[in-house]
Amino acid sequence: MSRTFIAEPLRLSEIDLAFPIVRAAAPDIEWSEWTILAESLIQAEEPKQMGIIGLKDGGGYFCGLFTYATMDTLSSGRVLMAENLIAQELIGSGCTEKRLLQAAEDLAKRLRCQSVRANLPIRAISPPPPLIQSSARSGSGLMEVRCPQKRLLRMMQDRGMVPGTVGLEKEIDSRPKLGLVDADS
Repeated sequence: MSRTFIAEPLRLSEIDLAFPIVRAAAPDIEWSEWTILAESLIQAEEPKQMGIIGLKDGGGYFCGLFTYATMDTLSSGRVLMAENLIAQELIGSGCTEKRLLQAAEDLAKRLRCQSVRANLPIRAISPPPPLIQSSARSGSGLMEVRCPQKRLLRMMQDRGMVPGTVGLEKEIDSRPKLGLVDADS
């Protein structure tokens, strides 16, 4: 069964609607903290260079999001830095995570970036607590619901992203870095 997703920039009017998935991924974050972060990214002076991409399912409900900013680097040219990747996958198919990663790659191409760096918190790759491990062994699928970033990490690696400086990176375009061109071209 194919699932429909829409990835688009988060609007100010949607900040409250996205908070439940943010809170599910980061239970310690307060609504006011999320609001300040979201508003600052959405209202940035250079909106195309930073923001939040929200992922909605076919019913219009948020099931994922990531924050982003572009950065020019010496080693990789223009890079899309994807942070705070959140994907709520309840049925274990991985569709949400795949579409979230595809949205980051599509955005990088639109913004003429040469690569994408996706940073996950270290807890995303550390061993899950024993309760979650035992639930996963019992076949309940609870690990996939409660630890989606670990699966997201595996999917990033499967999509060709390799360890970068602090996160994972996938080259999008092999054009010259920082606009440097060969004198012979």
